[in-house]
Parts: sequence; structure tokens; C-alpha cells
Amino acid sequence: MNIRKWTVGAVVAAITLGIAGCSGDATGIEATAPASPRPAGTGPLAQAVVRADIASTVADAGVPDNAPDYGRRSEGLADTVASCVVAFKGFGEKGTTVDFARFEAVTRELRERQWTEDPGARKEDRTADGTVGRAETILRQRGWIMTADLSEFQDEGVITLRAIDQACFKKYRGQLEVPDGL
Repeated sequence: MNIRKWTVGAVVAAITLGIAGCSGDATGIEATAPASPRPAGTGPLAQAVVRADIASTVADAGVPDNAPDYGRRSEGLADTVASCVVAFKGFGEKGTTVDFARFEAVTRELRERQWTEDPGARKEDRTADGTVGRAETILRQRGWIMTADLSEFQDEGVITLRAIDQACFKKYRGQLEVPDGL
């Protein structure tokens, strides 16, 4: 997928999440991981903290980190809408399925890191046997909005996380070329 399609995908996700009219100031983007313990405060989170939250969440939930290029798409794209996004995608593997239980573990780990799930945002699609085959939710924290998605296909499934810095998005959204019909 090229950068333009990825950027349009991020825009569609942002519009779907309703952040196009959100306010706030742009935050600085740090290239280094945050110091431990996690920084306290009420200001916007640095991108490095969000990246660390996602990395530690998926590791603690046991989601394979086997699609690293997906999360690196925005690297080197400073001062663009793409630079406002931190993303992760992990596919199930033999012996490590990515299913609804693993999705629940991911959302629980995010809540432990002070991400708040939007009330009523969770959607679950069940198969005829009652198994959840698709799930999604929206979480927020200190200037960021994140989507968490599960899609079970074949035998393994996939979990995708996309976090968008709302102030950054507001700053750079004027650069977008949105196709007709969106």
C-alpha cells in the first residue's frame, strides 16, 4: 500500500472517529523511549509514550509483533498527517491465535495504562455459533484517540491498533487530498 492510500486510510479513520473538529495544541514528537516509570501529568502524551504503550500492551497480551512495516509507515514523514499516527498490526501464527480473548487482553492492558474506552464504542460481530469474529472499540488518553480492531479470518486472526494525535491531526489536516465521495 502506498503512502497516499495509507494517509487516506488514516483520514477516513479520523473522520470516522469524529476528531476532525477537535481542538488542542500540537505536541512535540520524541525519538527516544520514555523513562520509566511512565510520565505523570495532564498534558498531551508524547508520541514515544504512545508507541511504548502499544508495544508493551501487545507484548503483555501475547499478540505476535510480526508486521513491523505496518507500524513504521509514518517514519520519516515529519510535518504530515501521517506523522500523527502510531500504528500496530499483529497476525496470529501457528500456536498463537489472535482471537477475541486476545483482543480482550489488549483492551484490558490499554486500560491498565490509563486509556479510557469510549462508552458505547465497542462493537462485536458474532458468528452463527456465537463466537466473536470481529470486534472494535475506541479508546482515548491525553490528546490521543485509538482504535482497536480484531478480525478473525482463516485460523489465526489479526489485531490492529491505530492511535492518532488529535492536535497534530488538526494542525496538518489541511494538507490532505480527500478523494471525491468521502
